Amino acid sequence: MVTVLERRQTDQLTPQQIDRWLQAGRSVGRLLDISQAGLCLLLDREIAKDTEVLLRISNQQLNRHIDCTATVVHSHLTGQGRFSIHCRVLNEFTLSDLQDLGRPLAVGHVLA
Repeated sequence: MVTVLERRQTDQLTPQQIDRWLQAGRSVGRLLDISQAGLCLLLDREIAKDTEVLLRISNQQLNRHIDCTATVVHSHLTGQGRFSIHCRVLNEFTLSDLQDLGRPLAVGHVLA
C-alpha cells in the first residue's frame, strides 16, 4: 500500500499535519515495483509529470513503512482505468529499506 500526497498540497502544512495526512491514507495506491532509485505504483487518478510527491510505502504484514519524496517521471492509463505512476525518489532506498518493504533482493543488487 502506498499513500500519496502531492507536494503542492503541503505548502501550508506542518510536518505533524503531513504525518497525520499520510496516516489517514486519503489517496492510496498499490506498489507495483520498486528499486533503489524509483518505484511504480497503481493509482485511481493521474499525477502530472514533474510533480513532487510525498509517499508512505507500507508493508502491513511486517507492520513497517517508509516515507520518501519522489518526482513523477511519467504516468499512463492502464487497461483497468487506473494509472501507472512511475517515480524517481529523491534519496535512493537502501537495501535495508527494500527488505523492510518485503521486496526480495536480486543477486545483482547484493553483489553490486
